[in-house]
Amino acid sequence: ESLAYVVVAKGNMVYESRENCNAIIEKATNTLIYGSRNTTVPSGVTNIGDYALSGRYRLTNINIPDSVKSIGLKAFEHCESLTEITIPESVTNIQWEAFSCCFSLRTITYNGTQEQWKNIQLHHRWNDHVPTKVIHCTDGDVEI
Repeated sequence: ESLAYVVVAKGNMVYESRENCNAIIEKATNTLIYGSRNTTVPSGVTNIGDYALSGRYRLTNINIPDSVKSIGLKAFEHCESLTEITIPESVTNIQWEAFSCCFSLRTITYNGTQEQWKNIQLHHRWNDHVPTKVIHCTDGDVEI
């Protein structure tokens, strides 16, 4: 919970920490697999991995770039200080309990249409114990 910075040693063949992201990115899959409370998701990352930011109680905001296609299992679970999140229209899959127990998450914005939101593969309980029950899309709101 207190970890503020993560740096992968230069020359590591499997992992990297590009753009001072304070996270570990698996090169082969372009997946953010571990982040700190000061993580930024670099552009080009395509997946936020399972448990990548789980339990970062002090994480208050994070920008998900347009390159991300998938948000993994419990990726943001127990990010209890996270108040809002914007999901890019590039996301096609949100795994089980991805935002579970984000007790302060009051605003979820989706940068696509209502129809696009309805086509996202949303796994069971992806938003368990999240106070908001509305997704704000570019063309109106969707109740969840």
